[in-house]
This record gives sequence, C-alpha cells and structure tokens, in this order.
Amino acid sequence: MGAEILVIGGGPAGLAAAEAASSHGRSVLVIDENPDFGGQIWRAERRRSSGRAKEMIDLLERNGVKLIPSCTCVAALPNKRILALSAGRTFPIAYDKVMIATGARERFIPFPGWTLPGVFGAGGLQALVKGGFDVAGKRIVIAGTGPLLLAVAEYLRKRGGDVQLIAERTSLRSLARLGIATLRIKGKVSEAIRLKRNLPRVPYRTSSIVTKAAGDNSLREISIRRRGKESTVKCDLLAIGYHLVPNTEVAGMLGCAVTNEVVLTDEFKRTTAEDVFCAGEPTGIGGLDLSLIEGKIAGLAASGILEEAELLFADALKYRTFANEMERAFRLKPEYLRGIATDDTIVCRCEDVRFGDVKDFGSFRDAKLQTRLGMGYCQGRVCGPACGALLGWDENNSIRPPIVPVTIGELAKFGNTGD
Repeated sequence: MGAEILVIGGGPAGLAAAEAASSHGRSVLVIDENPDFGGQIWRAERRRSSGRAKEMIDLLERNGVKLIPSCTCVAALPNKRILALSAGRTFPIAYDKVMIATGARERFIPFPGWTLPGVFGAGGLQALVKGGFDVAGKRIVIAGTGPLLLAVAEYLRKRGGDVQLIAERTSLRSLARLGIATLRIKGKVSEAIRLKRNLPRVPYRTSSIVTKAAGDNSLREISIRRRGKESTVKCDLLAIGYHLVPNTEVAGMLGCAVTNEVVLTDEFKRTTAEDVFCAGEPTGIGGLDLSLIEGKIAGLAASGILEEAELLFADALKYRTFANEMERAFRLKPEYLRGIATDDTIVCRCEDVRFGDVKDFGSFRDAKLQTRLGMGYCQGRVCGPACGALLGWDENNSIRPPIVPVTIGELAKFGNTGD
C-alpha cells in the first residue's frame, strides 16, 4: 500500500493538504487515528463528520484520495515507508513524500484531586459530550487557560450544562493585549463577542487558578486562588486545560528537528528531514484558519506547485503573527504555578509517580532514569509537558517507536516478512 503523498492526520491541516495535492493530480493517502476525519475542531455529534469536514471528504473522494480512519503510525521504516496499525494489525505504507498534520493535545497541570472522577480535560469533556455523555443539569466549572475555555463553555451550556464559572489563569492585562492583536484578524472580534453573548451571566474571572479538587468518590467542590485569595466552588464536573501541546512524536520519529515543542519548517512547510512536510498545530498552535492555510501550502509544495504556494505566504504570516500573540498571552511559567502541586500530588498517572519524587531533578531525562516518570502507556505525553510547566524543564524527548502500543505478535509477524 502506498501513494505519492502520504498525509498523517485527518484534521483541517491534513484534509487541506490532501485537497491541494489531489487537485493537482497527485495520488494521496490520508490516515487518521480517529474513527472519523475532521479532527477535534470538526468532530460532530455521535461520531459523524461535521458539515465542513464532510464537504472536504466528499471532494477528496471525488479526487481519488484514499482515506483510512482508525489507523495509526507506529514507526518509521527504511525506504520511505512507515509501519501503520489498524484494527490490531500492522502493515507498511510507502510514500514519495509525507505530510505530518498530527494536531495537538491538551496540556494538564497536576494539582491535588485532579485524578478524581468528575475532573476532565476541557476538550476531553467536550468530545465525550459529542459522543453522548449527558451533562444536563450538572454544575460545571471551566478552568485553565486558552481560547478553548469559552468555546467549551458555550458548547456545554447548549447541551444543558449549568456552567457556574470560567476561571482563566491569564491576567486581564494580557488578554487586553491579545484583544488589540485580534482587531487585525477579520472575524476574530465578532467570534469572541458571539461566544460571550452566548454565555450570559456566567462569571469570567481572570488571574484565577484551580488549586484543589475535593470529594469522596467523585468531585464535590474545587478551590480557586485569585490574586492571593482562596475561594470554594461547589460543582459536579470540572473541565480544565492549560492551552495545547503540539503532537510532534511522528515528526521526531521521521527525523524532523523539534525545538521548544514545535516542528521546525520553512515557508513551504518543509521540515529538516528530506521529503517530509508538516503543517498545522505541530508547527505551533495557531487555530483553524492557520491550519487550513498551512495545510494547503504543504500540499502544494509537496506537489511541486511552489508559485501557487507562495501566494498564500502573506495570509499565513498574518495568522502566525496572531498565533504568536496568543501564545504569549497564554504561556505558562513555573512562577505562575508555584505551590499548585504538593509533594503528594501524582504527576505521572500511568506509573503513580508523585511530584515530591521528581521536583529536585533538573530534567525529564534525569527524573525518568531515577523514577518511572514517563514510562507508562502514554510515554510521557501527559507528565512530560506537565512537569515542564511546573519545573521549567526542557522538552521531553523520551518517546520512542513504537509510538503507540502494539502487540509483539504483530511486530514479529511483520519482521518475518524481511522488513
């Protein structure tokens, strides 16, 4: 199995890249680990692609693009191939060029009680509700930092959730600076106004951070620190997330340079690895509009249509400049989080490693060598960014292939083919 251009990731950036390449006659194969294409942002109710994603998928199918859902990249193979996993079975996929569009995940910051039932990632709770989880009548607090908080609050309220409060860690001053930058991007101000209008009487408190979740067998209440003062809020559900972390594991596996949690690319979205392109959130959190533009640039560049790709550089720069302002506003610094995690707070849920076990180490690597930090199922995808934010560590480079769990039987069977 193979194609001229392999796209890993079927969110907005990946679909845009596939559309651009296939529209110029290239054979394209798109794989995505989810059962539906469109990514988190276009994921619709009960496992159906949203309207915009469906339009793009229909176009791709007319262009002859092959789409494989529930398919994950496991490892890199020689001779421009990857090892893929689908339905529990491994198989190779060959390509001439590969485009990485693996999106991003939520950043979690451990605090006492964060493992209680009822505490969710903000985007995770939204995805669960889209899948049928009922929040009608439940008291919900949305907390953390980033533009996702308002969108999640609006969505949960529409689904009957009783949104008690939005607790944003970022200060009002930082948000005001971001607001000025927003004025330069068409549609962003009206979008923010719409979100706020759809949340009448929901308090929005800046400079606020959740310090504790309490309950017996499930969440009962949370503590919030704001400008040195603690308060308690009763709630049934807490949706919390501290902006996003780019998914760079596939890029690193394919030999791309990754610095400060992002994949390095040029204007054509070419990485430092030959014939490997990357677009969307792995190159820096930028949102839907930037992902679509970067995906199209990457698809055109991978197809050799460089002049057409260059026409999109100005728009890409505009949205990237705004994205940089957003990153500056929502950036986490260790001093902001001082005292959030106590010595008994679990930081690695896979291996039950506590904050007191790792706080005196100078890097993720040092801590991993002396504890079991990052050695569980997620390979440090959660605890790596969390400890980086809490302790100021450099990025976590501990993830190794296979980058998702796969049985030894499947690996051995594939190895017997001579590959």
